[in-house]
Amino acid sequence: MRAPIRHRARPAALRVRRAFPRLARFTVVGFAGVALNMAVFSLLSMRMGWHYLVASAIAIELSLCCNYVLNNNWTFADRRSGAFALDGFLRYHTVCAGGMVVNLVILHVLAGVLGLPALLGNFVGIAAATVWNLSLHLCWTWPRRQTASTGIPALLPLRD
Repeated sequence: MRAPIRHRARPAALRVRRAFPRLARFTVVGFAGVALNMAVFSLLSMRMGWHYLVASAIAIELSLCCNYVLNNNWTFADRRSGAFALDGFLRYHTVCAGGMVVNLVILHVLAGVLGLPALLGNFVGIAAATVWNLSLHLCWTWPRRQTASTGIPALLPLRD
């Protein structure tokens, strides 16, 4: 016999409540990365006169490196394989390379083709790349760990 719907909804609500701290940490790290990206982009493109696509690529790379360290050691500390694991960093960079392409294409279309301000185009590109990055980081860069006894992904965070 099936349990009432309200009982079946509890596990989903519990998962959301348990996932919220990770999402909040990812968001804080993301905002720090956006601030760094926008600052470097503004400095290089507006102050130093560099082409906006070159400035954006450099700004993205700097923010990616900082965000990896913060996410690996804070947001996904329970899923990491070390304080700075080269394999994790390479997976992170591979995912973010796709995000960088998304960002640069949107920036070029908005600023180069449509004539919108480059700063706005960069911000919209960052937002689109964030969706790409988070989706792939959750399943590939920092996947859930398998439980030792069953080989099934652990539902709750594991502590090292």
